[in-house]
Amino acid sequence: MSSVVETSDRSERVALKPKVGLPLPNTMKENQEQKWKCMIYSSTLCVISIFGTFVYCFVNWYDGVFEEREEIDRKITVISEKWLDYETNEQINCTNDHTCLYNCSYIGDHFHKTPGECVYKDYYNMISIIVEIGLALCICSCICGNKK
Repeated sequence: MSSVVETSDRSERVALKPKVGLPLPNTMKENQEQKWKCMIYSSTLCVISIFGTFVYCFVNWYDGVFEEREEIDRKITVISEKWLDYETNEQINCTNDHTCLYNCSYIGDHFHKTPGECVYKDYYNMISIIVEIGLALCICSCICGNKK
């Protein structure tokens, strides 16, 4: 298969001969393999991106939850009952006439009670358990998975 090319400065025709004996750079098989590699790399990149986004969102949520918990722990609350301080083994004499002010972390640590305004309103414990079970299952799957 030769093709004919006309040159502009001359009116003669030059016949181009194809190169014989050299292999084509991309055969159909190599081209198909490159497409599969590209698809596998793209899929892997998508999975890693999704996993990275999940980790980033979880870390941001985790930080936000603990900031809110610290704010609740610093919140001052009023006690108007007689409670026992388990750290000092003394009873505090708080009444409606003589109220006592404590922050929520002190109440939890010393009185072992949680007033309504000191309750955490997040689902941290439940979500932590779910994530820990998921990680444990992933680790078990990696360790005890199919061995060939």
